[in-house]
Amino acid sequence: MTPVEHRPPAPAAFPDRSSAAVLSPLQTAARAPSAVPPGRSWRDCPAWTLATLFCAGYALGVLGWQLLRLTPVADWWLFELLDIFGVAMFAAIPLLALVSMLCASRAGGLWLLVPLLVLGWEYGSLALPRRTPTEGRPVRVMTTNLLAPNGDLARVAAAIVVESPDVVAIQELSRPMSAYLARQLRAEYPHQLLGPTDSVDGLGILSRHPIHVEPATGWYQHVCSCQRVTLDVDGRTVTLVNVHPPTPRIEAARLGPLRYPTGFDPSRTSGPLDAALAGIDRRGGPLLIVGDFNTGDRQPKYRELMRDLSDAHREAGWGLGLSFPVREFEGWPGTTLIRIDYVLHDRSIATRAAFTGWMPGSDHRYVVADLLLP
Repeated sequence: MTPVEHRPPAPAAFPDRSSAAVLSPLQTAARAPSAVPPGRSWRDCPAWTLATLFCAGYALGVLGWQLLRLTPVADWWLFELLDIFGVAMFAAIPLLALVSMLCASRAGGLWLLVPLLVLGWEYGSLALPRRTPTEGRPVRVMTTNLLAPNGDLARVAAAIVVESPDVVAIQELSRPMSAYLARQLRAEYPHQLLGPTDSVDGLGILSRHPIHVEPATGWYQHVCSCQRVTLDVDGRTVTLVNVHPPTPRIEAARLGPLRYPTGFDPSRTSGPLDAALAGIDRRGGPLLIVGDFNTGDRQPKYRELMRDLSDAHREAGWGLGLSFPVREFEGWPGTTLIRIDYVLHDRSIATRAAFTGWMPGSDHRYVVADLLLP
């Protein structure tokens, strides 16, 4: 008889719990059906196409706008008005870069190199290290628009003392502010030229160095809307012009609750600036032109000024240096959007550092520049 072979029963089937059988979330996602139909690529997907088109359109728009700034179109009132806020158009770069990555659009990312290059061309120097000059007589200059109804007298004086400038150029100097600063800062700034008013016209200069007023142009009532003086800095005669021209004239109409511009005339600003600088090129010695210019750094007038002058912030500052507005202004929220406050100087002066700061009670940031006189 053939013996019968007895085999143990097969074990019950249990799921394999080994590491090889347990899938990670990434493995699960990799085995999931592709969102792209078979035989088609990401380039055939609507998301990829839209991302690429958006990035390409944006890049060409930025490049075209930049090229128009070099043509007579830059003097057209609507273009000049919009270009004052032109730096805001670069804010879309991070968002579109994120969209390109999410949609796997390499072409979109490549298109974004165009506005990045334009941004680098315009503002790249403000993010790069620069050589710091060391030769010359150091002098610190501050310019600040205090806002005429500013009643924060003590904190304004404290802000000036903290920064410890050698010369302070003030715009929108009210009578109460003038009296308080003259009294509280007399020991620190024995040389003072203060011309307060009851409106936005007031101007003033506080200085540690002797001030000599130029006849007929030392006060705001002159057509130049400025103070033109000379300072005696250790035997050096330095010409200082403190400017605050009127704002450009903007005409607007209403469409329901919205207002839209119908005209922009910067001549009300550029005229007094031209008067402030009239004959200034015939002067000897260093030249400083500081104040609230009511002119953006993307306007044609600014580029005209830069032909013969240097901008302290451009030479040694970091970042965009935006100075206005720092609080609610005519219904707009308190977001600093443009740069209209400057410390400008001739080529004989070098800049070691430049920065902005918050002035209590004002709608402008102040500008401080550490300069080296020849």
